[in-house]
Amino acid sequence: RKIRSMKISNLCLSACGLTNNENNVLISCWDNSIYTYSIDSGRIIDTLMAHDSAVSCMRIYDNSIVSGSWDRSVRVWKIRETGVNQVPVAIFEDRESQVTTVDFNIDGTTVVSGFEDGTLVLSDVRDNLPIAEVQGFDYPVNDCKITPDGRIIAIDENNLKIFDGQCQELFEISIAEYLKTICTNGQKLLLGGEDGILKIWDLYCKEETGQLAPKNRDTINSITVSADGDCVVCGDEYGQISIWS
Repeated sequence: RKIRSMKISNLCLSACGLTNNENNVLISCWDNSIYTYSIDSGRIIDTLMAHDSAVSCMRIYDNSIVSGSWDRSVRVWKIRETGVNQVPVAIFEDRESQVTTVDFNIDGTTVVSGFEDGTLVLSDVRDNLPIAEVQGFDYPVNDCKITPDGRIIAIDENNLKIFDGQCQELFEISIAEYLKTICTNGQKLLLGGEDGILKIWDLYCKEETGQLAPKNRDTINSITVSADGDCVVCGDEYGQISIWS
């Protein structure tokens, strides 16, 4: 049941997520901004001009945000009760390609970023320094995640790869469809793409173990799983969600 809706911007909203207290929603946008929307008041209570170009991706961990942009930088921000601090706690730049995807590790001290040129970069938030990088793909990195044990899982349009904590490749497989998004707990991997079928992989056996097929079979753009693992939600390119439990 829809509670309310609100127009945030005339440009694309690239990512969103709840804050820890679940009072606010953080929304990144192609207009260079990260917005804080108050669920209680139903309005925008803070606007952060986060980058010099479109914010293409964003992840939240605890009281921190990592954002990536077409301005080729990755920035880490602290969340406050009424928005986001205006000064980043870490900036990673000097890249030659736009940022396509970002993620935190399990304790928020490390971020991985994927770039349009196929590069993956692992960076330390505390030291504000890169740890390792690899030319992982020949095409843009469509999504990447850090597992609880520190492995990096990443996809481009047709390949799934697993790297260790120093960006050394451990596994690669080509998949005959255009891949868009992944979600993982380190043991299982959910993989979505253009064929509209949610594929379930066992990361230890490194093989597909099942599938979930939404009724409409449209391109899957996003996947999320509840904390207890009992509920899976995916969103498609036409604005529809599918939920399994």
